[in-house]
Amino acid sequence: MLNPRFLAYFADLGDIAVIGPASIVTFAMLLLYRRRHEALVWALAFLACAAVTLVLKTFVGGFEINVFDQNIQAGSFPSGHASITFVFYDGLAALLWCGSRSALPRALAAAFVLLQSMIAISVFLLAWHPLIDMVAGLLLGVVCLGAAYWRVPPKPATLGELTGLAVAVTAVVLTLHGDRLDDKKLVDRLLNWAPVESRFPAG
Repeated sequence: MLNPRFLAYFADLGDIAVIGPASIVTFAMLLLYRRRHEALVWALAFLACAAVTLVLKTFVGGFEINVFDQNIQAGSFPSGHASITFVFYDGLAALLWCGSRSALPRALAAAFVLLQSMIAISVFLLAWHPLIDMVAGLLLGVVCLGAAYWRVPPKPATLGELTGLAVAVTAVVLTLHGDRLDDKKLVDRLLNWAPVESRFPAG
């Protein structure tokens, strides 16, 4: 069994308190490089994913159903750690991979994909979310990112632009690592609802 502290380190890299500011930096960097189309697509994909995640958490949240005598329980449906990190980290990977055929950007792209996978695996192994939350979150992330780049994939960029983007985002993520925003408490506060008991921590 992997050390919970090791898993928590990766899981914390997927918290909205980290991903939110880092996404703003990504948007700003793309505008700085005069890549308005990529910046707009990035923003729309991220905001759409975050909005749908929040709406589903608010109106679906936790539930329990039986399918073919199998009990399926959701904790805080869907997992924001799965959905939003997919759009963020795999979106970055798409920008780097499509932006250049050089080894460095593509190695960084692979690293971001691996990191997002580790975040999702860590959240599941820590039991922050049951499997149904994780699967739904990943599917939502795939849909939002796929819709963004379905017809117009990211355009080629200079090695300096891609490296600068990766370095800036990584610096923000590592600086904010450890910050957390409990999205379930946020939803309850916004709607002035009493907290619903769940054995799964929100995230």
